[in-house]
Amino acid sequence: MDTTGISIENRSELASSDAKDTALDCIIAGIEAAHPRTVVPEALSLNGETLTISAVDGATATYDLDSYDRKFVLGGGNAAGHLAAAIEALLGDRIDGGVVVTDYSVETERVEVLPGDHPVPSERGVESATRVRNLAERAGAKDLIIGCITGGGSALLPAPAGELTLSDLRM
Repeated sequence: MDTTGISIENRSELASSDAKDTALDCIIAGIEAAHPRTVVPEALSLNGETLTISAVDGATATYDLDSYDRKFVLGGGNAAGHLAAAIEALLGDRIDGGVVVTDYSVETERVEVLPGDHPVPSERGVESATRVRNLAERAGAKDLIIGCITGGGSALLPAPAGELTLSDLRM
């Protein structure tokens, strides 16, 4: 029985045998293991005002949050909203704002979650990507930007420039 909040819409139809039911449990376990609410607490930790980020290869980076004027969360991708929500759960009101673009709406308090489209880039994705870029451009040398780039980011954050058009990005 799934207790994670992840469900398979037509599970009763798909789980027509014990083996298929077990396979569906495995799929849910895999999704849960890769979900930002699981991954972020494994990769990011907070000790007082020191944020530590641990990579899968064992490398770590630490950031003294008190040494930054403002802290922003910026990015895009299919899981960017979930990632932003998980980072908010860790950092809370230490986050001064942010913008992420995704095709899956997520409730956040400090990070604005904007729409985009995947797999085909759209005009609303361009508008949302512009909002991400504008906040990044307003960040100063004493601001910390926590980047949330996940799969699908290239379609969800389209940024035509020069002679490159949105139509070109759709090819």
